[in-house]
Amino acid sequence: MANKSVSEGRRKFLKTAGLGAGAAAIGALPIAGAEAAAPGWQNGMAINPGIPNTRVVSCKDSAMVNKTCAQFIGFEDMSPTSGQNFFVNAVKVQANLDELAKSLAQKSSAAEAWAAIFQKPAAKKWKEVKAAIKVNCIAQNHSRVAIVDKICRQLNALGIPYGNIIIFDGRHDARSGKYEKFLGKGLPKDVIVSKGNDALGGMQDAAIPAPDAGSYACTKHIADGSVDILVNCAVCKGHGPEFGNTTMTMKNHFGTFTPQPHGHGTTDYLIAINKSPAIVGGTPARQQLCIVDALWSNCTGPGGIPNADTNRIVMGVCSPVVDYATVKNVREVAPMACAHNATVVNRFLTDFGFSAADVTWVDVKPAIV
Repeated sequence: MANKSVSEGRRKFLKTAGLGAGAAAIGALPIAGAEAAAPGWQNGMAINPGIPNTRVVSCKDSAMVNKTCAQFIGFEDMSPTSGQNFFVNAVKVQANLDELAKSLAQKSSAAEAWAAIFQKPAAKKWKEVKAAIKVNCIAQNHSRVAIVDKICRQLNALGIPYGNIIIFDGRHDARSGKYEKFLGKGLPKDVIVSKGNDALGGMQDAAIPAPDAGSYACTKHIADGSVDILVNCAVCKGHGPEFGNTTMTMKNHFGTFTPQPHGHGTTDYLIAINKSPAIVGGTPARQQLCIVDALWSNCTGPGGIPNADTNRIVMGVCSPVVDYATVKNVREVAPMACAHNATVVNRFLTDFGFSAADVTWVDVKPAIV
């Protein structure tokens, strides 16, 4: 956990310098690594110059799963009769991810689409690029292996070695008893599954902007710019009202940054870390794709086995827009019909300069396989 006095000193510095607590001011503050020092979120910035921030695509397809959520135990269970991953139709999931990519990038082929989604720093060759996939490993609802595997394989198809792809959760550990048991058995055998954030250098302080300006512990290779491409692979779960009664891609970074900077999480901290140079800094922007695995979902939570058969995958390039659109088009409609803290959910848009009228939700037809 970051030292509270560090963040308080950062706030005092901003006030004394007359810079305010805006994202531009924080973006100008030094962080280790040239890429990480690039400004974080600025209203109107494009995560991907070829894909609108406000375009969110989703595919609903009951054929992606072979059982209802009431019929299994959990993600970590390896039994072919009760483990979640054995009930996923990986072929259908991955074909639908291709269709989602085509719709998101508005390309005619999957290869063109994935090449448009993932952007390479100009000074690097693809074989030099490093990628990290942030998964959510609390309780028993994690990003299913078929989805993570597809992302690994698409990154590799561009030329990124599997050894340069790291799956991690700095808070709940993607390795112990979870993703590492699928290496060579659903995941490429040479990708790295990190113990906590150890494979990403541990932690170092990184600046975050308003509305919670300060400096907090963050996964080191995300904070210092060593990671070129960050993929946010979240799930559809509930949480406390301070997070809108939901936890998806924005809250997923409570395993990238320290999750408890003030003794407990806050709405302002949730917004601020997702505006940070560590997450959306770099040239091109570091976080390039956000996925919500809603094959099965939780209305409440964050703990527990999934209890809603939503049969969906959602994708976009801008995390707060993805989360807002998923709340409105998945979580607040049948079969979930969850209640949310509307004030917080609306801030997913307004704190980033968007309105509800800006959001485009696209239902994508399932692939034929």
